[in-house]
Amino acid sequence: PSLALAAPLLHEAREDIYLICVDTAVAGLVARGITPDLVVVLESQHHNLLDFLPPERAGGTRESTPQYAVAADLTAYPQSLRRVPSDALYLFTSRFAETKLFDRLDAAGLLPPLIPALGSVGVVAARIATRVSTGPVYLCGLDFAYYDEKTHAAGTPPMRREQLQQHRLRRYTGISVRRNAHFLGRKNPC
Repeated sequence: PSLALAAPLLHEAREDIYLICVDTAVAGLVARGITPDLVVVLESQHHNLLDFLPPERAGGTRESTPQYAVAADLTAYPQSLRRVPSDALYLFTSRFAETKLFDRLDAAGLLPPLIPALGSVGVVAARIATRVSTGPVYLCGLDFAYYDEKTHAAGTPPMRREQLQQHRLRRYTGISVRRNAHFLGRKNPC
C-alpha cells in the first residue's frame, strides 16, 4: 500500500530514474501516469493475468503492446507474457529445485541466467535492481506489514478485486485482522 505514498515522488523523478516494478504494481503505476521501464514476473499460475489486463493500462490501446520490458522467470505463466515483444522479454531462472529439465537445459547451454530462489517477486526485483544499477537503489511499495488494513495500493488487481466485490450489503473494510482479546494486555501470553 505504500506505493500510493511514493507515487508523487516517482512521478516527479520519472525522467531521471530507471524504474523497476513487480507485476502486481504495474497497473497501480500506470493508473497514476507512471510507466515502468521493467516489470518483474515470477508467478507461474493464472492469477497474475489480471496484472496485465486490460492492456490499455500500459499506456496504449487494446491492440497495442506494453510500453515496458519484462524480466520473467522461466516458470512464469506463459499467457502473462504473450503480449510482450520478444525484444522486450528477458528470461531468467530461479533453480528452486534440482530437476532433470534444468540439468538438460544447462547442458545444452539453454538455461537462462540464474537468480537465486528468493521467495518474493519484490525481493527478486530488488536483486535485479542491484545488478543493473551502478547507483543507489531505492525501494518503495515493498511492504511486509499492512497498514489501514490494505494489502496493496489502489489500482492494483487485488484492490480492484476487493472493490468489485462491494455492494450495498458488503463494503470493503480492509483485511480482517483477528486479535485474541485473551492476550491483549498480558505481558507474557505464553
